Amino acid sequence: NSMADSIHDKINVLQTQDEIMKMELEIANEIQQVIYPKSKTTDPFEFSVYHQALERVSGDYHDIFSLGDEKYGTLIVDVSGHGVPAALITMIAKEKFKTLAPLHQDPAQLFQTINEEICQILEEYNAYFTAFYFTLDKNYNLSFCNAGHPQALLIRSASQQIEAIETDGPPIG
Repeated sequence: NSMADSIHDKINVLQTQDEIMKMELEIANEIQQVIYPKSKTTDPFEFSVYHQALERVSGDYHDIFSLGDEKYGTLIVDVSGHGVPAALITMIAKEKFKTLAPLHQDPAQLFQTINEEICQILEEYNAYFTAFYFTLDKNYNLSFCNAGHPQALLIRSASQQIEAIETDGPPIG
């Protein structure tokens, strides 16, 4: 009987810890939803994104930056791995891109600077992330860089032609 009681007590402890973990993941999910930008309309552009995480929290991240003078930067990031560690790395990536994007006209230089700043952190956790970043100005000039992310597609509105954006680069980290 004492063994059965001990097992029952351990099951209760595990169930309580499971409920706490579920609650913490729900809070983390709500916080992560706050960092994602909502749809944005700014003359002459309309930005819209759909995101569905595989788990409660994820290592996927996207953002839209105003770079001044009617120029915008758009970012897509996918951190290696899943769950809480990947989600926390997205917070680091968000802060670095938010701070450094307005300082770099060249997307490749932005990626190089970010890689230099966070490579050591990512290395400690055996992590990396892929990213695709582009800037677009009021004259529809497009500049972009890819750091190991799947190929992006460009749809030309006038012709409805789809073009693959050919670029390559290693992941960050």
